Amino acid sequence: QGTFAFSFVVTETTDSPMLLAVVAVAAFVVWAGLTVAEKSCTKGESAGNRGRSLIQHGPIHVQLAAVEQRLPMMSWVASAFDDCTLAEDGSKMNNRTVECLDAFTLSPSPAPCRLQKPCERKACNCEGNECCTDTSDIQNYEALGCIHSTATANASNYFDFTCMNKSVSSCRDGLPFFSKVQSRITKQTCFAFCLSKGLDVFGVLHDMECRCGASRANKAAWYMDEPRVDLLFAIDKVYNCSETEVLKVYRYTGHFEAGSVPSAVLGLHQEDLTYIDSVRLGYLRAQGLAEDEQLPTPMPTPMPTPKPTRRRRWRRGWAPGRRRWWGTRRS
Repeated sequence: QGTFAFSFVVTETTDSPMLLAVVAVAAFVVWAGLTVAEKSCTKGESAGNRGRSLIQHGPIHVQLAAVEQRLPMMSWVASAFDDCTLAEDGSKMNNRTVECLDAFTLSPSPAPCRLQKPCERKACNCEGNECCTDTSDIQNYEALGCIHSTATANASNYFDFTCMNKSVSSCRDGLPFFSKVQSRITKQTCFAFCLSKGLDVFGVLHDMECRCGASRANKAAWYMDEPRVDLLFAIDKVYNCSETEVLKVYRYTGHFEAGSVPSAVLGLHQEDLTYIDSVRLGYLRAQGLAEDEQLPTPMPTPMPTPKPTRRRRWRRGWAPGRRRWWGTRRS
């Protein structure tokens, strides 16, 4: 919807009343077509769904489609460094791949990544050389928008297990992990908290509670497995914020290293790992198993006591061909 202006250029100057009348009729027809299309769009219908329209193939149709299409959320996604290889100049280097991908779909897009690309190679021995630390972008985040939420702040535990039970829809608005409650909590505080837990999506509920989630690019949050659909953040549910929304959502825009947020920002404890893994799997994990995904070493099985055997004993002095059974003894 909007205001449209029309201008008509006449190449030859003339005072013909007939020409002026034709121009007036043409302007009225165009104005009438735009009015009909604008009314149909206010009822939730596109102009193309009401049959032929004067703007069906015009710039307005293209503009509406661009608004409805979600802009890609691009991030640099770097693999782990491979083993040292010998370069042409004789130096030993580690290499990795770095791609610009949509953090929520892991698909490439023509849209560029706005931040500087992380390095693709580094020296195996950083002594005397500049190491590839990649910490310049770890404090970057952006607002995604708002979500129509019915959640109530300060009604959950710090370790909230609501989403451990599978749901048919997005659980806790796609922010299934943690509930950090603090009076007038800021988005910067919530960002630092969730990122320290290895989670790259975060939301502030009623300016009072911080909740965390993860994108597909953050594979470490899902232990490199395919995430449950009800735990993923539904980016298509986000809309532009006004002043009255209760849940405002943001995402980390820095790079990912080997499927995780950079290790320099992590501050995970054993109970955090167990909690995240329990929600992810849908059942309570035993304390201490989430960090390395290994079962405890079983106790050695005691060897059974050997049973007594019966052994034949032969009378001495007899020839081999004439041995005779003489009895048994236990050993």
